Formats: sequence, C-alpha cells, structure tokens
Amino acid sequence: MPVSYREVAVLFGEFEKSTVRLECQQTYKIPDEQEDLRRYRPESRSCPDRTAGPNSEWHELIRARRAEGKVMQRLEVARRPFTPG
Repeated sequence: MPVSYREVAVLFGEFEKSTVRLECQQTYKIPDEQEDLRRYRPESRSCPDRTAGPNSEWHELIRARRAEGKVMQRLEVARRPFTPG
C-alpha cells in the first residue's frame, strides 16, 4: 500500500534516537526519479543534486534529523542487484 510523503515525514519526525526505513521494492519506476536514477548509475559518474527536485524535502528532513544527532538508516531487501554490472 503506497504511503504519502507527508505520512512518512511525520513518522520520521517523531523518533527519539534512531530509525530504520525498510525498502522492498524490486524496481523503481517513479517518473519524477528516473533522471536521478540514470545519473546514479556507475557509467554516469554524476551524483543527483540533493538540494533540489522532487526529493528535496526528504533530504532536508534527513539533514535536520542528523543535525539533532539522530540516526536514520535504510535497509534494502533485493532479490537482484539494484545497479547493473
């Protein structure tokens, strides 16, 4: 069941010390993220801009939690590699 950014942001704004985000998606086909994913590939040698674009609010939330001394981690469960090669 898809969860909105706002619902996730509320949860990630309320933890006291550390939190883990469990990701089980096998493919990422969100239209707004395709350009970032293309630039992430090893042959691109480019890193997506974390201060602009559709995920800028999410990255600002992460920076704010880290500035508070909190830990945010991500666990990706995959049946196959996310990156080619």
